[in-house]
Amino acid sequence: MKQSMSIAMAFVGLLIGAGFATGKEMMQYFVSFGSTGIWGLVVTGVIMVIFGAVVLQIGSYFLADEHGAVLKNVAHPRLSWLLDAAVSITMAAMGMMMLAGAGSTFQQSFGVPAWLGSLLMAVVVYFVCFLNPDKVSKVIGAVTPLMIVAIIAVFFYSLTHIPSEFSIAATDEIARQEPSPVQPWWWSAVNYSGMNLICAVGMSLVIGGSYTKLRDVAVGGMLGGIILTIMLAFETVVLFLNVDIAAGTDIPMAAIVGDIHPLAGVVISALILVMIFNTALGDVYAFSRRVNVLVPKRPKFNLFVILFISWVISLVGFGSLIQIIFPILGYIGMIIGVVFVVWRIRWSGLISGEKARRNRIRQLTRAHIHPDIYVDNSLELTHELEASEADNDKLLATVADEERPNLDLDAEEYKEPGQS
Repeated sequence: MKQSMSIAMAFVGLLIGAGFATGKEMMQYFVSFGSTGIWGLVVTGVIMVIFGAVVLQIGSYFLADEHGAVLKNVAHPRLSWLLDAAVSITMAAMGMMMLAGAGSTFQQSFGVPAWLGSLLMAVVVYFVCFLNPDKVSKVIGAVTPLMIVAIIAVFFYSLTHIPSEFSIAATDEIARQEPSPVQPWWWSAVNYSGMNLICAVGMSLVIGGSYTKLRDVAVGGMLGGIILTIMLAFETVVLFLNVDIAAGTDIPMAAIVGDIHPLAGVVISALILVMIFNTALGDVYAFSRRVNVLVPKRPKFNLFVILFISWVISLVGFGSLIQIIFPILGYIGMIIGVVFVVWRIRWSGLISGEKARRNRIRQLTRAHIHPDIYVDNSLELTHELEASEADNDKLLATVADEERPNLDLDAEEYKEPGQS
């Protein structure tokens, strides 16, 4: 269970990003349908539980190091190429979105012109990309738990400070004036799930590929989907209860928290900017690495061009871009989700067989590395490893790493039948 919870939190960390922090996603996909939009959360929750379990488990099945190889295994070659390209395009699109979000945050919270705020973010991303972006992202990733705590705090504050004159009918009327680019409400919820999936599928497969226990990985995916749904519900309720303040703004959460207290508004805006930077850094860096494969001799110039184009497009505005780009990403993500679920159902026998195989590999490996057990099981271990679809060396190394903490168990448990 401990491993499943660790996987779940890693999955949630991928999905609770800058778009969630701003609150604009929730306004577009749920709040814009009024109180009916709350039911959309149920639809999204069910889909994300399924997607989380399936995608993470498939990542574990192949012990994925990156998404491209997995797509080639679960989809037709032509479709896998298109989906791989779509994931890369998503990285570029999210980079544009984050620069636009930075501009809107700077303008709304600090009075800095949006074009200048976007430019400042682009410049910082450019220079950090030549440091150690992976290490920087891990450090900055610590902001995500702070944002979760902030959302929970605002949720309970909003529940305990509902005005006596509050009216669901009146709030519904204001909420429904917000743009809803995907309709009706249930289709909007499905589209939102697809948008989340395409943004997170690459790293989700890698997270799953870091573990060998297929059942624990699937449980982690389901737990992650449940935790995500709870967080979505918290933020959606906050936005709905305060829709008179949030309506018409590009960064609704900053507007709501700023109304509670100006200093709190500054803090939440700073957290949002850090999360935007973290997301922009990850997506732009990953996309630039893809481009560098095609044009390897000029990485700095490639990055400059990517960020310049992203900055120019970001001038369209965060609110406008999110209404255009997110639904498109959502439809592509829905296709990816269907491909993974269909593969998982069609080849469920392979998953079941691999579970049994890895249990045996785990038993053999533990006996093999245990200092107090002397069993020559190398032939059987090699046979079981070669029967797996996963990389044999990585599978053995990962299982060994997972089992070393258990070596203090009774050695008698691992003795072969007939041994005394």
